[in-house]
Amino acid sequence: MKDTYQKLFNLRKSLDLWEKEIGIDRLSTKSKIIIEYLLSQKKLPISLNEIRNDNFVEKKMSIASFNRCINELIKSKRIKVYLDTNDRRSQIIDLF
Repeated sequence: MKDTYQKLFNLRKSLDLWEKEIGIDRLSTKSKIIIEYLLSQKKLPISLNEIRNDNFVEKKMSIASFNRCINELIKSKRIKVYLDTNDRRSQIIDLF
């Protein structure tokens, strides 16, 4: 059992280093989830609703938390959000 906890600790240490390397170490945990989701996507920009409706994102945060994280990422100039030209009710999100 101790070996399992040691492996988990080493993973957390590595994750901390990776986050510092890409400059997201000062973001909240929930904002990190959103930015990592975007970084993992092969095709950007994507719909804001697509992120919000992702099973992992949906389970980890409420809509209010999601909106706060989006605002945090906009203020820190990590993402940009704009209206979809095809559907004015939808918003598109992209990385800076």
